[in-house]
Amino acid sequence: MAKTVRRYKDGESGCIMKKIDAMNYLVFDRNLFNSLKAGGIQRVYYCSKDFSIFAVTDGDMLQYINWADFSDVSLAKNSLVEHPLTILYSFCPAEICGLFAAITFFRDVAITIYVSRPQLQGIISYSDFSPGEIADSLKKDCVMLSAAQIEAISDEWSLIIQNQSNLRIFYKNKVVNVQDDYFDTDISCVLPQKGNIVLADILPDIQLSLRRKYGFGLNPRYIEWRVSNVLSLL
Repeated sequence: MAKTVRRYKDGESGCIMKKIDAMNYLVFDRNLFNSLKAGGIQRVYYCSKDFSIFAVTDGDMLQYINWADFSDVSLAKNSLVEHPLTILYSFCPAEICGLFAAITFFRDVAITIYVSRPQLQGIISYSDFSPGEIADSLKKDCVMLSAAQIEAISDEWSLIIQNQSNLRIFYKNKVVNVQDDYFDTDISCVLPQKGNIVLADILPDIQLSLRRKYGFGLNPRYIEWRVSNVLSLL
C-alpha cells in the first residue's frame, strides 16, 4: 500500500489541533479506544469485528460499531459518514484487515480518509503508547489517502474475501489468506507438555510468543480453535 500522499507539516501547527478535533477516528482495539478517549479525543468509533478471522463479507460496518459509547446513536452515525475519518492501525491481523474493510466500506462515501500507524522503531501498535503520545504521533503520522489509493485497497480487499481462508495476515507487504494451521507450530511450542490446559492461563504466553516472533498477537477465538486442533493431534 502506498503510504505518503500528504502529511501534516510543522508549519501547520496552528491548525493541527483543530484538524484533530474535527476528525473522526476509527479503531479496532478496545484499549486504543480507551486511550484516545483518555487523551481527550471525543469522536472515536470502536469496531468490534475482527475481519482477519473466519468468514467476512462486504457488509455494513456500522453494525459492528459499539454504539453504547454514544448518547445519541443517530447523531453518531451521521457524524461518522459526514466528517473526515482517520483509521488507526498496526500490522496485526485484526487492525490491518479492519483498515482494508473500513476503506472498502467508506469507498463511496464523500468523506476524506486518513490513515495513521506508529512510525517509531520498536512500537508495534498505538496501544503501546500513552494517551499523550498517541496524540503527538497523530499530529505527525496522519496520511491522507488519494481516490486512487482508496480504490486500489478496496479492490484488493474484495479479491481477498472472494477466496478467503479462516485467517488473514499481513505478509510481504500484502494482506493474504493463509492456511488454518499457519501458527500451529508456534502455538504447540507454548503448550505445556503435561496436565490439563486452561486457555485463559496459556493465552498470555501464546500472545507474547507471537508478538516477539511476528510483531503481533492473534484473536483469542482463533487461538482457542487452534489449541483445540493441536491438542487433538497429540
